[in-house]
Amino acid sequence: DVVLENHLRVIITDNGKGISNVQNSINHQSLGSKITKKRLELISNSENNNFNLMDLMDEEGNVIGAKAELIISYKFEENEQM
Repeated sequence: DVVLENHLRVIITDNGKGISNVQNSINHQSLGSKITKKRLELISNSENNNFNLMDLMDEEGNVIGAKAELIISYKFEENEQM
């Protein structure tokens, strides 16, 4: 993994149905997932930010969960009056 200076990296993994299985499900409409994904896409469109969402697979290619990675740039300013 690459460490980026002045960036916050957040990784979330779960062992649920995975992204592609939820998106392909006819019987399930997850409005919360759609809203969250849209918000993260808006953040990642900002300068120096990135968002990735992917399925986790086992050795046989079966979906065993999901992984979300968000990289947000920040600027640290020292306050001389501390």
